[in-house]
Amino acid sequence: MTKSSKIVLNDIRKELPKIKIIEPFQPEVIDCDSKDDFSEIISADQEKYAGMTTQKLNKIFHIPGYKVTKIKGEICLRNIKDGEKDRDEEKKVMDEIKKIKDAFNALSEQFELIKDTVLKTAQV
Repeated sequence: MTKSSKIVLNDIRKELPKIKIIEPFQPEVIDCDSKDDFSEIISADQEKYAGMTTQKLNKIFHIPGYKVTKIKGEICLRNIKDGEKDRDEEKKVMDEIKKIKDAFNALSEQFELIKDTVLKTAQV
């Protein structure tokens, strides 16, 4: 998708260059139970995955304990370092905390509405 526009300055029309708009890469995630599952999937469509970057491959494939890497153009798996595991766990915990906060805030709002309703009916 491209967009173009025109600028008019002092009666001089100038075409702006077309800008390509790139959408974020949000693939369907493939969860592999083991490195053997990953190998089977990659072997089945080697050409498709060979042209992808490791960043894209890591967004597509989730292999417990491993990350996708390329060595001399060959797709390989490497063990995740402890620091990376900790970051992944921390992200999961932070996501859960956010969900709990959102649920708590929703319940608090409902509680306030119920409290106001009860107080209004008690005054009548």
